[in-house]
Amino acid sequence: MWGSSEDDRAVRARLVAMLLAGGATGIPANEGKVIALLERSGVFLAGGVVVGTLAFRAYANMLGVVWHRELQTRDIDLASDHRFPIVIPRKSKPVQLAAILLSSGMGFLEVPALNRKSPSTKFRIRGEDLSVELLTPMRGRDTSRPIEIAWLGAYAEPVRFIDYLLDDIQPAVLLYKHGVLINVPAPGRFAFPKLVVSQRRRSSDHEKIKRDLAQAEQLFSVLVNGSPGDLILAYEATEKMGQKFQAQLSSGLTLIAREIHELIENVVGI
Repeated sequence: MWGSSEDDRAVRARLVAMLLAGGATGIPANEGKVIALLERSGVFLAGGVVVGTLAFRAYANMLGVVWHRELQTRDIDLASDHRFPIVIPRKSKPVQLAAILLSSGMGFLEVPALNRKSPSTKFRIRGEDLSVELLTPMRGRDTSRPIEIAWLGAYAEPVRFIDYLLDDIQPAVLLYKHGVLINVPAPGRFAFPKLVVSQRRRSSDHEKIKRDLAQAEQLFSVLVNGSPGDLILAYEATEKMGQKFQAQLSSGLTLIAREIHELIENVVGI
């Protein structure tokens, strides 16, 4: 967590204001308020990782670009690997994500699981589209049974292949007030799974598929020129993900712009 003195916050607030005035990517106020709450509560120190569109926004400033097609979503997707407990400093209070959201005064409610006997993994602000959902890797047989993340005090929805995202994490800053320090997957690790996810969605989810492919295309176009080594490492890591992941990745590649596909081929040798 960043320094907490008033002087530190004032300096960072001025820096954030200058970056936004210069064209850097910010985030909507409502989302900023929620993500700042999560940071203050120690969610990211406890291993929480932003894996959705907020991560995509963070990449813009990390890579020094402005996305031309962002395709907004109001979901804040967090992830944590339930297999690896995070060591919290002794003086720190345990993180209780569910309690933090429900007692925040922002109007969060639990979204009931499909199986009403299962604990909720998602929280939504009453009367708004803004939600927070906790995800964790699915290993072994397919299951929809929520998995407890003890060090976050909440349950997470198991999602296939999300472990690929969590195997290479980097710090990033979201430009809201005096800056919010979060964790995100390495950019290359975000781009390849977007192609896989686009193949795993229902055919009726046209807008979500469109967003997956648009975000992947934009990341690839930046990485092949600016960070080809990172892209190579991310692609090499896909080879450990099994045949199903590989097949869906290949299918997703056929759906992005031909010129971007060719650039990727030249860098990673697909």
